[in-house]
Amino acid sequence: IYAIKLPKGSNSFTSMMLNAMSDDLPHIQNHITDALSTSSSTNVYSASNICAQLNVEQQLVISHIFTLLFWTSDP
Repeated sequence: IYAIKLPKGSNSFTSMMLNAMSDDLPHIQNHITDALSTSSSTNVYSASNICAQLNVEQQLVISHIFTLLFWTSDP
């Protein structure tokens, strides 16, 4: 671990967020892992990007629920 340097706070937070997604949000975890693997010093993918991705996912879920409730019910 010391050879690759200790993780910074934001890197630790990113790791914790990814770990928390493993059971319920594996599709988002995979997407974020792919984005992190292509991240560079000039194109950083950080915890704020993960939060933004989670916000998008939440909006999609809300939109889907709204559609199920109001567009598929019979009057």
